[in-house]
Amino acid sequence: MTRNKRHRDGCIAIGLVLLLLALVVFTPAMAQESTPHKNPYVVRTFVDEKGRQIDEVIFPGRPPEIKAEAVMVPEPNIVMGTNSLPDVPAFDWSYGCSATSGAMMVGYYDRTGYSNMYTGPTNGGVCPLDNSVWGHTTYPKVISGECPLSATHQGKDGRETRGHVDDYWIDYGSTAKDPFIKNGWPEHAYGDCTGDYMKTNQYNYNNFDGSTTFYFYTNGAATRYTDLYPSYHNLDGCCGLKMFFESRGYTVTDMYNQYIEELELTYGFTFDQYKAEIDAGRPVMIHVEGHSMLGCGYNDPDTVYLHNTWDYNSHSMTWGGSYSDMQHYGVTIVQLAALPPPEFPEINSCNSEGGAQTYFQPGGSVYVQGSNFVPGTNYKIWIQDTPVNESDLLVTGEDDSGSQETVTTTGSGTLSPTLAWAIPSGPFVHHDYDIIVDKQSEGAGYYNAASDGKVSFHVGMCGDVAPYPNGDGVIDIGDVILLHNHILQPENPRYVLSSVWAGNCRCDGIIDIGDIILLHNHILQPYNPRYALNCCD
Repeated sequence: MTRNKRHRDGCIAIGLVLLLLALVVFTPAMAQESTPHKNPYVVRTFVDEKGRQIDEVIFPGRPPEIKAEAVMVPEPNIVMGTNSLPDVPAFDWSYGCSATSGAMMVGYYDRTGYSNMYTGPTNGGVCPLDNSVWGHTTYPKVISGECPLSATHQGKDGRETRGHVDDYWIDYGSTAKDPFIKNGWPEHAYGDCTGDYMKTNQYNYNNFDGSTTFYFYTNGAATRYTDLYPSYHNLDGCCGLKMFFESRGYTVTDMYNQYIEELELTYGFTFDQYKAEIDAGRPVMIHVEGHSMLGCGYNDPDTVYLHNTWDYNSHSMTWGGSYSDMQHYGVTIVQLAALPPPEFPEINSCNSEGGAQTYFQPGGSVYVQGSNFVPGTNYKIWIQDTPVNESDLLVTGEDDSGSQETVTTTGSGTLSPTLAWAIPSGPFVHHDYDIIVDKQSEGAGYYNAASDGKVSFHVGMCGDVAPYPNGDGVIDIGDVILLHNHILQPENPRYVLSSVWAGNCRCDGIIDIGDIILLHNHILQPYNPRYALNCCD
């Protein structure tokens, strides 16, 4: 009896060992780490087709009754260990914390050169710094701010057709079928808001009203679009942000979700990496337990400045700590391709029909034309008789035109040929000038290459001395004879010059025998600098 019992116990022990070995060898998930936290918003943990263990995490945060205290963000000083991004909007909650955080990120880029992010009628087509202008809508379970970048809504921001709210929203926490499904009307096409692409609130993607889903590798590695494609990319909020940016015509060079280092996994996103994103001009989505926010600054050794989606203020938290009793777990990173170098305004001096011209004679007219201006914007045209450099003050006393013409650029940012100066016809010493087309809404009265146009032109007694009877413009002995006869008989119509200055080869304001001698010698020795026609240089 004892012997049989020992034999049985030994068999059981060996069986358990073999079972454990089998689990280690044949279960891919066992090679992965399990996250050592108890995040109640992890919907499930699963193994994908490649044997990688992934957490599916939902973020349904909504504004609390008692809001967190706002903070003053110090002035940026990277050397002193603090930096923050200006122009990051602070939106209050608009149909989901993750979509709202994404909208703040999008709004920041709209305000910093990526101008196709928001194209609505508000604030001149530039995303405002908060969403108060669009008001709020009250539901039984939540008061939602309106924001067309987060969730489009018929009747808001000039929208005439159904949008995100109309098709997908019932009330916070609702798991019922979306209105477009229940009512049988056509679903709107994804377009102008982050909530569409991030699948926020959408029944067909298992997101109840107010929620968005993100995916994280359980070992703390970065989880990218290519990792989730093709099975899960269409469900992930970060991948949705990527799709939104691409829908606006921009290129996403990198994007990922990642748990933070403080969770003590094999990998993890660090505070130093967060700081590097801010220093590079990129806000970061911060994920705490059940809630998404937007990080937009830092202060060493471990402070994060953020917009929490609950108000229009700035707030702070400790990296890896908690915010309003919600533990910090992860981040979402989106990096856009750099914009092409800005196209500075380009102008050139010309005649009235737009033909390029850099030399003008007394009595003539200087026109200016250009491109790459801000469309529909006011500029002033200056003439300056001394060279103009960056940041130089434009001086009225140095504007020989006597006035500064105000012009408005076309809808395509061009300036058609515009009279800048009707040059006096009296005696004139040849001279170089600058034309400045000065933007009035940005540094008016000073030259700024990024916003203003500049070109140089020359005024002098230039041109051939002959009247060009055959139209060939060639300087030859005929010009010498004509000039000689004109000096002898200046009133004889047979010897009229092409212009009042055409025979003044020495540019001294007087036509006399000296001009005949200079012209004759120039024809004989055209490359001799002693006989250069100074007025034609």
